[in-house]
Amino acid sequence: MRTLSDLNELVCQLDSRLTTIEASSSDHALENVDRTTRIEKLENNYDLLKDKLDCSRRNNMHVSGVSSTVPAAELETHIQALFAHLLGADCEQPVHLNRTHRVFSTLQQQKDLTPDVLTRVHYLDIKERIMQEARQQEPIVFRGDSLSIFQDLSAHTLACHREFWAAILHLRDQGILYCWGFPLHLHFTFQDRRVVARTPEEASAALVLSLSRNLDAILEVTTRSLVDHVGGWRFLNHVSVRKKARKQQ
Repeated sequence: MRTLSDLNELVCQLDSRLTTIEASSSDHALENVDRTTRIEKLENNYDLLKDKLDCSRRNNMHVSGVSSTVPAAELETHIQALFAHLLGADCEQPVHLNRTHRVFSTLQQQKDLTPDVLTRVHYLDIKERIMQEARQQEPIVFRGDSLSIFQDLSAHTLACHREFWAAILHLRDQGILYCWGFPLHLHFTFQDRRVVARTPEEASAALVLSLSRNLDAILEVTTRSLVDHVGGWRFLNHVSVRKKARKQQ
């Protein structure tokens, strides 16, 4: 049977154990804060690395559909002629290319497709003009080949672009022009409002807000027209109630 002194000793031991646990918990909390800080730094460094990787590809272009009969030694001359064909009278001299070669992908090998040609244009403004002309002149037919020209992007950036697909489909359905800011900013103008979306959520929110404003404007014009020509005060009251209810939602 325990005595009172034994109980006092146990209480003292519990107090010391509790103090030790609290100190250990504080140490763990500090370690977690340090780990969180290190993780944030690693994420920032990773984002910088991805951005530098995309920037290093900024002057690159993929040319798809170039016939396999074009030998490797003549690829650069062939691509220069293609770019001169796209630029037309604006091309006074051959486009300066830093390198041109074929790239092989697993998917192309599985489907027995002709490898793309990867080329790097020395001047960025020339490359942007070529891309613009390629979009306007699609489909591109050159020396009997049907060609497509794409921006060279990393796998990560392409995956991020796919996340914007729902917003892009809506923009295309509405006939709204858009462009990519390098590498992951979606730019478009909707209802006289310039939008720069860095995430799919920002793009969707901007489209929803613009559509809501547009519907309110159409509803207001329609209501005024009905009041002027029909004198439908009951209709006006009904519309006002519906507008208030929708705003509350």
